[in-house]
Amino acid sequence: MPDVEQLWQLVGFQPNQAQRAAILHADGPLYLPAGPGSGKTRVLLWRTLNLIVFHGVPPEA
Repeated sequence: MPDVEQLWQLVGFQPNQAQRAAILHADGPLYLPAGPGSGKTRVLLWRTLNLIVFHGVPPEA
């Protein structure tokens, strides 16, 4: 099974350093302040995928 970074390569997503840190953050809640057009929605979607698929977090959590 590929990891989340390999999935990024497959779909052509190249997160910046702040996005990468937010997506890979798996220890507790995450405060995500950012301006318009900064990729918040994409980061939240990738973070959700990462937590569910690679960290075993139940989707309802």
